[in-house]
Amino acid sequence: MKKQLTMGLVSVMMVASSLSGVQAKSTAQLMDAFVSAYKKGNYKKAKAASNKMKKVVEEPCAYKMSKPMKKAYKAVVQSYINRYSDNWNYDRNDNNAQTTRVDGYALSDVDGDGKAELFVVTMDLFARPSTVYNVYTFKNNKAVRIGKNMEMLDGSLHAYPNKKGVYFFAQDHGVLQLSKGVIKKGRFKWQTIKSPAEDGGNPKLYDLFMHELSLYAYLPGHFEKNHVDLSLFK
Repeated sequence: MKKQLTMGLVSVMMVASSLSGVQAKSTAQLMDAFVSAYKKGNYKKAKAASNKMKKVVEEPCAYKMSKPMKKAYKAVVQSYINRYSDNWNYDRNDNNAQTTRVDGYALSDVDGDGKAELFVVTMDLFARPSTVYNVYTFKNNKAVRIGKNMEMLDGSLHAYPNKKGVYFFAQDHGVLQLSKGVIKKGRFKWQTIKSPAEDGGNPKLYDLFMHELSLYAYLPGHFEKNHVDLSLFK
């Protein structure tokens, strides 16, 4: 299968793995190993942990949505498509053209209750910060937005199945970022995870990080054939 990366998420053109309980535990354990090594500046060990992960991982919660949740989340995603469009073919010479596009959506059980939170990603083609993560949870039979987070960096979301949190990883224009998304007091927030190489003070570490270290277990972005794929909500 061909891999297609969007700016904030990974397209479903790369086949996502549906994890068993054992595989989900393994992915979470490997993510813990990656984060631990990253924090210590042991990028060789971090890379080894990442390389053992499946490249694209759909969390189990994505397949356990109730019909009311599917209906509510589908309506949310569709409302963004109606407002901004998910068609990335546009006239670059048209100064009046809408420059924000829907970049896909992802599902992750951030608070560990077994139910999916929804991330709808939009991107402004010319602005900085360009990527916005609109985060929703399902409460009282409706979708409730619990966060609107703007990112300066073009990164990606990563699965942390059966554990609390979701990860964001970015390498953009010489700037590095690893963050963990959590829900506290009903609101979604990013917690930055520091690493010794982030200041670029050690050229060898910096070179290793920028050119060799990657993080797998991408959350699929459900964006296929130039449009958002809503089939998961059927």
